[in-house]
Amino acid sequence: MSINFAAQPQFTENSWLDGFQLHFGEWTKQIVDWTDQNLEWLIAIVRWPFQTLFDLLLNEDPSRTSIIDIPWYWVAISFFIIGSVARNTKIGLMAGVMVATCGLLGPDYWSETTSTFAMVFISVLLCTIIGIPLGILCGRSDAIWNVTRPTLDAMQVVHSFVYMLPFIFFWKVGEVSATMVTMVFALPPLVRLTNLGIRQVPEDVIEASRSFGATEKRVLTDVQLPLARPAIMTGLNQTLLLAISMLAIAALMGAGGLGKLLLRAISSQNLALAASGGLAFFLVAVVLDRISQREGNDGLNLLGRIREAWQYRKDPEGLLAAQGERNVTNDAAAIVDAAAAAQEAEAPAPVSSRERLGLLIAGAASVVAMISVLLPWGKDSGLISSWGRRSDETELIGQSATGIEASGGSMFAVFMLLLSAIAFAAALRPLVRLGDTPSRMLNRFQGVAFAVLGAGAFLVWLLNLFGAGSGPLPTLGLLLFAAAFIAIGLDTWVRATPRAGADGAVIAAIGAFGAALGYFTLRSSEFVESYSHGIGAMVAIAATALAAGGAILALTSAPYGPRRPIRLNVSWSMIAGGFLAVALIFVGSYSAWMFDERLDSLITPDMQAEIERLEAEAEGDMGKQIQNGQTITNMINLAQSQDAPMRTGLDSDGPGLGYPMIALGVLGAISSLFGAGLFGAGEQARWKGATITAGLGLANIVIPASWIFSFTRSGEPKAITGAGSFFALVGGVILFAAGRGVVNEFRRRKVYADMTSAGVQMVEESLDPSPEPQLSEALVRGGGAV
Repeated sequence: MSINFAAQPQFTENSWLDGFQLHFGEWTKQIVDWTDQNLEWLIAIVRWPFQTLFDLLLNEDPSRTSIIDIPWYWVAISFFIIGSVARNTKIGLMAGVMVATCGLLGPDYWSETTSTFAMVFISVLLCTIIGIPLGILCGRSDAIWNVTRPTLDAMQVVHSFVYMLPFIFFWKVGEVSATMVTMVFALPPLVRLTNLGIRQVPEDVIEASRSFGATEKRVLTDVQLPLARPAIMTGLNQTLLLAISMLAIAALMGAGGLGKLLLRAISSQNLALAASGGLAFFLVAVVLDRISQREGNDGLNLLGRIREAWQYRKDPEGLLAAQGERNVTNDAAAIVDAAAAAQEAEAPAPVSSRERLGLLIAGAASVVAMISVLLPWGKDSGLISSWGRRSDETELIGQSATGIEASGGSMFAVFMLLLSAIAFAAALRPLVRLGDTPSRMLNRFQGVAFAVLGAGAFLVWLLNLFGAGSGPLPTLGLLLFAAAFIAIGLDTWVRATPRAGADGAVIAAIGAFGAALGYFTLRSSEFVESYSHGIGAMVAIAATALAAGGAILALTSAPYGPRRPIRLNVSWSMIAGGFLAVALIFVGSYSAWMFDERLDSLITPDMQAEIERLEAEAEGDMGKQIQNGQTITNMINLAQSQDAPMRTGLDSDGPGLGYPMIALGVLGAISSLFGAGLFGAGEQARWKGATITAGLGLANIVIPASWIFSFTRSGEPKAITGAGSFFALVGGVILFAAGRGVVNEFRRRKVYADMTSAGVQMVEESLDPSPEPQLSEALVRGGGAV
């Protein structure tokens, strides 16, 4: 038999390589098959800690519940406590609110959110158990580090899709294998930074401890670990961020959580589900990132921190250096604040007669506004609820509803109540003098309340773990949390937060006026037969307008100054922010504020007449009933396939909320020109303009927020708020932020602590416009130029 060598590919041809094969894939398959058949005991040992933790947190045993079944407010309270203890009360409050917000995005979001927290907790916990000891060993032994380092490089360089299949083969599809894959990617930063922290401890410090007779164990526990703590905490934060970034890939492996919702949205091309799931994902990431940050915040936002985690995942020295550069700037600002706080002038500047009058007016009017929510706001129908609930259009004839009821003022009244309470507190604070005793008592109560709440949260979880009922514990905990929250607010007020004064009263009072104005200008639904405003709505808008006026009167004579020297040139960024906000408010006002997908809104009068004709024609005839019934079904399906009717913020048959928003937005843009220093470089003029800008921005936040949350509270599923309200809300946020940036730089001026009553009177007189400003400069000291 002859061989045809001419048919063989030449050495210079690419197909020549096809004649050879390295059986690496077959080797891997053989190893995996042998391991699966002969090392089942090892696979079970590796699986045990993962499965045990998932059974504790996300068990599927019907005889007992899991973390998903714990009352949602206890989960939010737990995050509030963790954030408050790990960072501060502000972070704790933000964490609790964001966690609760995830549950408002849809029916399945709360269970998937709690599943996501459980998965991240298990991943990071196991990474911590493995990573920190391994990093310590690497930091104290070069031999171990030389072996570990290339392994860590491979864990981060090789894509997770490469090693995903072996994990699935050994431990099947589900949370266990998904958590293992997540750990492979998230573990290296913790090991690297722990090793780096141990190695960066100064050698002379270690030698000094040894010279005093410290054992190697004491050197590690008392010297190296405390000094390496910042690097270790940074490693934990980086591990957490990388674990969050792997949740979508974990969903591909059959894990639950928010990644499953995103995967479902991608497979079905459901844009609404993708956006809602992405928002929930973002909120979870922000909560976990903020809680796990070091106390010295480096000022980088979440997206920047995730980008940084990826950028420096193989360069821990570069990561610490980048954070150190930012911390130098923050430390310098902290030194300036500390120096300002240590000035000789300690007592707040006294209240002048004009400021006192304005604050009293604002406080009294705010009390009236708060009382107004108990009065009738609407009669014969629900003004806001009728847009989202058919029963409130015609079934409330002869009835009235108070402000806090869903058929009355709904969220407009709720926001007005909260902002009026803040305005009252801000107006009252400069008029009273309090010592340190109330603050110490409130702090002690907060400490006890936090300890009891923490123990209660753990007990609820423990009882839930063993399937036992928690009895009245959740309710008692909720009441204790409300008391602790009130104590936090009172403590903030007693300690005289910088915004507890004329500027804070102005911002809150204008925001409350915006809520009352939004309700008062809201049009009723076209299906409403009869509606009239109640006395409560009229009292609310009059009281909030008076409160805003009184607060502005106090603002004109309040002795405030910058806490550090500010640049007196024109702030073009603030002007740009103001006009960008107005542009977004215009876009939002001309866009849809509501889509009505309810069936009775989709069927036109002609279609309704045809349906009635077909029903009458088929009466008594079974054959006609079947035939006409199919025709009616086809007509309804056709109506549902068409675009739903929408109402913009400026339509004659729409809510009409675009008009007050545009008016308030334009006023805010004008006031931002004063706040930016375009019409003068005086510090007081800029502060006043920025304060009013922030207040008008808050009003533009409250109006669309009240509209959106009123639908969330009482709307039917097919009555949907439009994106126009969201655009308008973003415009209000930008306008508020533009003014708030300047306002935050100002503090109430200080006077010498030993000033006599005669001197106080002189200061009060000097705070009013007079031809002798030198007297004020001699006695009144501000944070900057007076």
